[in-house]
Amino acid sequence: MQIYLRKIARLVLVAALVMAAGMLQAFPYQIGDYRVDVTVRNAAMNLIAGIKVNLYRYDKATILVEALAAGYQSLTYRLPIRENQTFYKIDLVMQDLERNIHVVDHNERLIDAAYVRKEQYGFPSDHYGITAYIPVKMWPSAVAARVEVIDTFWGVPLKKTCEITQVEEFYCVKLSITRKSLKWSGKNLLVVFRTSVPAAAATVAARLGTLEKIVQGDSYPAGCEESLATWLADTFSADELAESRAVLPGSLAHLMQARARFAEVHRENFENF
Repeated sequence: MQIYLRKIARLVLVAALVMAAGMLQAFPYQIGDYRVDVTVRNAAMNLIAGIKVNLYRYDKATILVEALAAGYQSLTYRLPIRENQTFYKIDLVMQDLERNIHVVDHNERLIDAAYVRKEQYGFPSDHYGITAYIPVKMWPSAVAARVEVIDTFWGVPLKKTCEITQVEEFYCVKLSITRKSLKWSGKNLLVVFRTSVPAAAATVAARLGTLEKIVQGDSYPAGCEESLATWLADTFSADELAESRAVLPGSLAHLMQARARFAEVHRENFENF
């Protein structure tokens, strides 16, 4: 009896999931006497989360269907009205916002041997995916903290997720940023790898200058100060920061002090052990 009940429960759950999927795939919108079921996907054929659809009556023979979503190009579709037909079903595909992506080291020098792919397969629709390939020998510290996506307009880190695998002589680094971040970013994005090359004092000073601007201003997106301070602490050593001869903003100075104390405590514990 219990086995039978469990089978019934599974069937009910599967049916509920199928119904829920159907509801997500198309949503009905009403304009006058006409109802339009609209399904909106991205180029990877994933349903787009947070979509906004507006219907407008263009003329007697046409309905304009407008689709809007953060991180995607807006889309307007002209739906022809047919005689004696009041229900329509359409499938729309929204394209990504155009961004130029460059692979550089922490000194912002191009890494010619690295390259990126912008296909969105394997990424959720509310994230923008970047897949970077870098030679294994050029990135000795292959950890997520040593790679970042930097927006060149604001000069701040955007990385949300990171997955690293090795494909023969290359590391395949799958990065993502939120679509909201993509919306307010500039036209150029940098995938920045911390390599073994010494840090240039001028580059470090410029990054510290950006952090100081964030601290002093109020026009930057929320969370920029913390994300940039964390990235600087992960990317540059205390000596490299000092060599820039720039004053450390308070958020970064406190973070570096906390990390130094943490390292000292662990060193003492190890020696005592």
